[in-house]
Amino acid sequence: HLVALPALALAGGGLVALLMPRRSVWPVLAITAGIIPSVVLLMPLGVGTFDTAGLAEGGPAAALLALFSLTLLPLVELLLPPVEQPLGKRRAVLVAVAGMVLVLALTGAGLAVNRVDATYPRRANLAYVLDTDTGLAHWVSPDTEPAEWTRRYVTERSESAVVGFEDRPMWTGPSPTVPVPAPEVTRRSRQGDTVELHVSSPRSAPKVVLRIEHRIDQITVTAPGLAPTAITLVGTGQGRWPTEVRFGDLPPEGIDLTLRTMHQGPLRISVYDQTLGLTGIPGFQPRPPDLEPRHSDSDTVVVARTYEF
Repeated sequence: HLVALPALALAGGGLVALLMPRRSVWPVLAITAGIIPSVVLLMPLGVGTFDTAGLAEGGPAAALLALFSLTLLPLVELLLPPVEQPLGKRRAVLVAVAGMVLVLALTGAGLAVNRVDATYPRRANLAYVLDTDTGLAHWVSPDTEPAEWTRRYVTERSESAVVGFEDRPMWTGPSPTVPVPAPEVTRRSRQGDTVELHVSSPRSAPKVVLRIEHRIDQITVTAPGLAPTAITLVGTGQGRWPTEVRFGDLPPEGIDLTLRTMHQGPLRISVYDQTLGLTGIPGFQPRPPDLEPRHSDSDTVVVARTYEF
């Protein structure tokens, strides 16, 4: 894209230059060169944002592409004749109307041709969440409008927070409880404002997340074979769990954590781990080929437990 898109912009500028009087070639080339940064940055960013978020959450992508289109207006304006020329206003109106008709025709053709199939699949996110504190399990989907396959598992819209996901509304549904071990957090010591913990996943989950009910000022992580890493935490999150710490590629032996907090009372920690794959969950049927997961938490088994030290 970094090579093809600027070349396309220059080619468009060259085409405009051919349609203009000879004395207008250099201004056209100057304007074309000026819009190259927007072609390189805004257009790929808008397309990439749309691919990531999808049509249901396509507002940011639409804003980026609209901003990109605005940068092209000076080049498009050069195609319009000066209004002082005979028939200039009429030709300007005809060009604008032709552009609107072309946009509507291409939009209709795109909607007619671009059907949901294996080549252009629809998003369908689904996860299995087990809360070992309550013994309850749920199917969870963050999709705004779940697909028909997803609705086999999720039946209602929940406005409350769901373990293992952001604090936002989710589609949920009951699920059989699978005997899966929860992540383990063991207290090594607590002296003053410092708490030493050991975190591990008995089922060797690569991703572990800790949500702490109180603000943590500093955290030191020690992993096998690596030097301790200290991180100062700035700011706090919203909601019940103001501090959240995520670990990826957790070693089988687990890791040691040293937390520094000004809170002197009991420290409440909600921890959950994630593994990829839902084939072992009773009742799960693989998604059809016209559906694909497009969420980092999709097709995962999430197991949660709450500790208090």
